Amino acid sequence: MAATQLGKIATPTVGRTIDVSDQGGVTHTVPVIMKTESALDPASHPALGTALQILGNTLTLRGYSIALQEGNIAEVQYRYGNAVENSDPNAPSPIPGYPGNVGTPITDFYDLEASLESVSILRHPRYQSLASEDLRILGMMIQLGPLDADGNARRDGLVSSRGEECADKIEGGTVSYLAPKYIWRYRRLGGSWSVPYSIGKKSTPPGPAPSIGSSNWLFMGSTANGWVGGTFETTYVWESSPAGDVWDNDLYS
Repeated sequence: MAATQLGKIATPTVGRTIDVSDQGGVTHTVPVIMKTESALDPASHPALGTALQILGNTLTLRGYSIALQEGNIAEVQYRYGNAVENSDPNAPSPIPGYPGNVGTPITDFYDLEASLESVSILRHPRYQSLASEDLRILGMMIQLGPLDADGNARRDGLVSSRGEECADKIEGGTVSYLAPKYIWRYRRLGGSWSVPYSIGKKSTPPGPAPSIGSSNWLFMGSTANGWVGGTFETTYVWESSPAGDVWDNDLYS
């Protein structure tokens, strides 16, 4: 059997990710889709150390990964980091752009995290409009049980059929439900550290944040990483209000 040369790709396999890196710090990633044969050809990629200009700051290519996909397609993730002097004056300095906007520097990124969290069944839109007396009784059933101290059924005081329906679920052991929750992150490369949003206050996130019905957004805070030259990569985070509710005006405005 012929020996396989170390460092050479013998058989490209869908699902395999190939990493090329000089072990440098990573601060900026640029994704590119290309044909598999081009992705596997080193000549198709900028040389490690190739400079990238972002908002007047110089980053260099520290490495890239190649993810092989179906249909002879590969996704390449170029990783740029702290700038070092490029010893090759003829090396290209590509400025990546948004799809359809050639030459527009990529400086803003958005990320949506959608999940489910367990909340009280009384927060479900189906039961939020119940009369206050029904909500009080159902809340006592959840916290103290279906019977009062004298052994009487608490549900006897319910005033609506919808309240009776909810009581049936509570007595059956269903006291919560899974409601959607959203986290919106806005990441940008900028020239300085800045937080233009008030932590712990309601605000509208920048970018194409999704519609979340009657809920609204609360700014949870930010993180920033900087490097020599004063440029920062800052991430701002918003969280949607609990399902069926909004962030309170008195507490979060």
